[in-house]
Amino acid sequence: MPAGNILVADDDAALPASDVVHRLGGETMPGDWSWLRPGKSQSEWLWDNMLYGVDFESGLNTPTYRHYIDFAARFGLGYLFFDAGWSKVEDPTSITPGLDVPRLVREARDRDLGVVLWTSALAVGRRMDTVMDHLQRLGATGIMVDFMDRDDQPAVRFYRAVVEAAAKRRLIVDFHGAYKPTGLERRWPNAVTREGLIAFEYDKWSDVLTPEYEVTIPFVRGVAGPMDYEPGSMRNAQRESFRAIDRAPMSQGTRMHQAAMFVVYESPYAKMGGNVSDYEREPEFTRFLAGIPTLWKDSRVLDARIADYILIMRQAQDGACWMAAMTDWTPRELRVPLTFLPRGSFLADAWQDGPNARRYGADWQHVQRTVTATDAITIRMAPGGGYVMRLRPST
Repeated sequence: MPAGNILVADDDAALPASDVVHRLGGETMPGDWSWLRPGKSQSEWLWDNMLYGVDFESGLNTPTYRHYIDFAARFGLGYLFFDAGWSKVEDPTSITPGLDVPRLVREARDRDLGVVLWTSALAVGRRMDTVMDHLQRLGATGIMVDFMDRDDQPAVRFYRAVVEAAAKRRLIVDFHGAYKPTGLERRWPNAVTREGLIAFEYDKWSDVLTPEYEVTIPFVRGVAGPMDYEPGSMRNAQRESFRAIDRAPMSQGTRMHQAAMFVVYESPYAKMGGNVSDYEREPEFTRFLAGIPTLWKDSRVLDARIADYILIMRQAQDGACWMAAMTDWTPRELRVPLTFLPRGSFLADAWQDGPNARRYGADWQHVQRTVTATDAITIRMAPGGGYVMRLRPST
């Protein structure tokens, strides 16, 4: 939001429900935007490309990224991501030896995966058209532009130039090392998401990403626009068990606290921050996580208190309702009337903290029941916990 503007609300829940920054972003540029596609990808830099249970040495090499292609295709993520390391920081035409990027991109596209390629603001700023044309020729459908690290007027003009040049080439843009959104994504819808906050990578070296922090940002940074937080950690620790481990990061709070972020935090292109090998060990959970939509046609904040908890309902493009809750370190119980449902019976799939999640953060349960608009459900969350429910008409 531009300096000097203040958003005032009658109650806490109205803040994350606001879209005022988006609406102030200007008129959408005319043209065909139907090529935009939502989806998820892996986020391999977070765990240093360290796979296990595979028959090759993992790293910045072709077999590793071929494994990511297979993973993304099997679980229907929609995207393959090449994070920093696939090329020189200052020159994306200089590809890392042992990594056949052109071939891998072709293989990903053949399996109906979009491809997002990392690049630096340094490289793009020096030769924008040359770099964009090169990434497009490689077969990219999106780019991550990183390390702007400022918000002065030249930087603001740079953001606008990037999304305009990317749109001409039908590329989505994910800004990292970025300032908070100011509505650019309304004028240029290919500016699908950005960082602009302390996100999951900090768990590699810090303990700042507490559940309190994570239930505060929907009321602050989340009001400004989409957040590329990279949630989905599969290594989940309660407060006393957390350690910052660079190449094997864990998260604070429960597994379901991480899962709920995919509903609570908005990001049309989202990254799953857990290790691919961890996801493959738990295919049932991974199918659930991969199946959470990243694009919504309606949203309502049902209950919230800044820095304590949030409960939100979003309606997906297919009509299904998704409800998610997150809490701070305080275990919490919420009673939720389902009066927002239309007439009829609905199958409620609930993914919730398991009975031992207060001590073992990775414990979770999947339960089902049939409900109607006259019912109320009780959500119980462990310390640092979370909850996700999908509601679909029962047949």
